[in-house]
Amino acid sequence: MVDPSKDTFTDADLAEMRAMGRSGWEALLRTQPDGIYPDPYGRGTSYYDVTGGDYITIRHTQAALKAPHAAPDGRLYYDPKTKMELFLYEADRSYLLDGGSAPVPPEGPV
Repeated sequence: MVDPSKDTFTDADLAEMRAMGRSGWEALLRTQPDGIYPDPYGRGTSYYDVTGGDYITIRHTQAALKAPHAAPDGRLYYDPKTKMELFLYEADRSYLLDGGSAPVPPEGPV
């Protein structure tokens, strides 16, 4: 089974994430310790915040409106290796299943 806390994912991990879909990923996150986890189904501008075991929230990254060349979506990008929000050219987005073209999920509890 894929480990959501990893900072990089293999092709087999990505295939498993595609097969489980967003609802399967969220069910898997409910079994994980508190922490920040990537949103492989988004555009790179959202991530999951797991607290208290059963509380999962989709959070959006910070706006970066003054740097359109480094943040074309108007937001910073989540980087699972550093667990930080970075500019597009800095962030590793290889975990995104749709190459970053998916719609942005709504922010809030899951």
